[in-house]
Amino acid sequence: MKISYLIFLGFLLILIMFSITTYINYRQTEKVNENSEWSAKSTTVMRESNRFQRNMAEVLSENIRLLQRKNEELDQFAHIVSHDLKAPLRGIDNVITWIEEDHSTELPPKISEYIQRHRVPDQYQANRRMEGNKGFHHHNLGRTGG
Repeated sequence: MKISYLIFLGFLLILIMFSITTYINYRQTEKVNENSEWSAKSTTVMRESNRFQRNMAEVLSENIRLLQRKNEELDQFAHIVSHDLKAPLRGIDNVITWIEEDHSTELPPKISEYIQRHRVPDQYQANRRMEGNKGFHHHNLGRTGG
């Protein structure tokens, strides 16, 4: 009876070990499945994140292109407006110069003083000399760099 008892205990021990091993394998499989689910969710989230980043990069690139185009339009507008504003000053300066050249000796002191007071500012005169009356050169006020 001792041998059969030992065989029974050995068989029982093998059965318990098999059960424990099966349980451990089951738990590991369950964890792998959980990890697989998390891995799949993580992969999906990463794909969505990458798609979002690409979309945002495209939106940013498009906004940069629009901003560059608007800056070019603004520069053109500033050039036109500046030219349009200088034209009347040129006319006034020309008339004052003609009056001074033709009638400087005949003008009363009060009129000479009035003409000098309304003379076009020195900055315009300097620009006019630099341009040589050949046209307008665009001037970017307040900008630095290229």
